[in-house]
Amino acid sequence: MKVKTAQINWHEKLPIFSADFDKCYNNTGSNNLNSAENKERKAYRFATGGADSNVRIWNLNEYELQDTKPIVEFRANLSRHTAPVNVVRFCPIDSRLATAGDDGAIIIWKEVEKNQSNSIVIESSLFGEDSSLIGSEIWKPISILRLV
Repeated sequence: MKVKTAQINWHEKLPIFSADFDKCYNNTGSNNLNSAENKERKAYRFATGGADSNVRIWNLNEYELQDTKPIVEFRANLSRHTAPVNVVRFCPIDSRLATAGDDGAIIIWKEVEKNQSNSIVIESSLFGEDSSLIGSEIWKPISILRLV
């Protein structure tokens, strides 16, 4: 068995405590299934949670016909936790994401469709989220449970 390890140093070089792959993600990473590039491309979406209190969404792109290394692409930063994130898990039925951290919060996230994203970006900037970490996907919390 051959294994290739992708190195991710984007949690401010702090430890990553959890990672999970989205089993419901479109395998090509694109809606255009007929393009020549997508026939030889596989994309996997995964989430990581770590000691920097953030959850990050990534794409792992690999090309079957070329002898190139897989490409890891940043997609989104989810920053509602106030302490390290210990668990990230995608739902096996749809692409919702559950995260839990040392702050006692369990957050259920859902990706926002492109036509709804303008109001979410404005809302995020009003509440002081770091705009430098905005990726190509936008996620919003749909449910928050706080344990006290």
